[in-house]
Amino acid sequence: DENHCFALPGVFTGNCSEQPLSSNGSCNLGSLDISKFLDEDKNFEWDKFEIAVRYGMRFLDAVIDKGEFPTEDIKIWAHEHRAVGLGIMGYADFLLMKEIEYGSQEAIDLLEKILELMEEISIDESEIMGKEYGVPLQCQKLPEPRRNITTNTVAPAGCQKAETLIETDSGL
Repeated sequence: DENHCFALPGVFTGNCSEQPLSSNGSCNLGSLDISKFLDEDKNFEWDKFEIAVRYGMRFLDAVIDKGEFPTEDIKIWAHEHRAVGLGIMGYADFLLMKEIEYGSQEAIDLLEKILELMEEISIDESEIMGKEYGVPLQCQKLPEPRRNITTNTVAPAGCQKAETLIETDSGL
């Protein structure tokens, strides 16, 4: 109960949400595989990452216009907020490739630098898109108006109790 996780035959899940949303809210999520931004010398390609963040923001924003919504209320909410959540994946692979210990201070510092840059660029791109395409109703209330009410999300990848549940449940 404390981790809000449960196991069913063949399925293990956690009851979590990547974005806190109001009633009828929606958010388009996408992730960049950061292990793909290492050059042959295992250096992070910051310039290519910036380009990918900018394209990622534009792609997720465009999905709102092209997407279909199950109800009119959800469609209205999506267009008034334009919530997107660009995140990362492949961090463990990234660290293995760079030969950095997972959970080390070096790993944490590098992740912080990558996520800070992602946030800065995604907000900047949302502000640029706001000037190009307009700022939706709810985004006009932000201190710096932009196209998207949210820009980043790193989706959770599981639960710390997963191994325990799998080991103790012979049905899985």
